[in-house]
Amino acid sequence: MYDHISKFVDNYIKEDSRVDVKIKRLELLTVIKENHLKHKTIFNEAMKGYANELEKVLSEKLEMVRAGSKIEKSIRLPEPEDHTGDYERIMKMLDMDVRETIELDERQFAEYVMDDWIWKQKWVTNNSIYTAMVK
Repeated sequence: MYDHISKFVDNYIKEDSRVDVKIKRLELLTVIKENHLKHKTIFNEAMKGYANELEKVLSEKLEMVRAGSKIEKSIRLPEPEDHTGDYERIMKMLDMDVRETIELDERQFAEYVMDDWIWKQKWVTNNSIYTAMVK
């Protein structure tokens, strides 16, 4: 009764249990461009927040110097992370690729389509210090 589903699943899932998917190159490029724009927007907003925080810390330290107080010389503000180069590399590859469809494995699909990169959790944690735009 369900032989057609079983055959579909068998063809879809390879022997090594990896799931691969074929995607139209131009559709994939569109999704990556959208993810790139979101990433860049959030990064730029985080940089503004970072600059504001850095200015506050530096102003406080300058006041302490002028008052003759002892200050800690280091500044411990994590700088926002920018991974736009990851998106730009993939976009350029897809721009130059001559195929109409691209095959992605599960990891590539997670990164390129779902925008779930290996660095994503650290990026969210780091950039959320400076902007509420991070999700």
